[in-house]
Amino acid sequence: MRVGAQKVGGTDWLWNNNSPLDMSNFAVGEPNDSGNTLQMYRDGTWDDIAVENLYGFCCERNVL
Repeated sequence: MRVGAQKVGGTDWLWNNNSPLDMSNFAVGEPNDSGNTLQMYRDGTWDDIAVENLYGFCCERNVL
């Protein structure tokens, strides 16, 4: 599953709403500069992947 964040610049990551990544859960050895977006493994850890890879995603929604 894709996580709503992207790499900007060399090592900075932003959420898709352009706020700074205020937490991370990278897998051991990640990020390894293999891409500029994130996927989440089944165990909840993250991996950086190429944006061209097609994966499912989830969205945040405000509840009134």
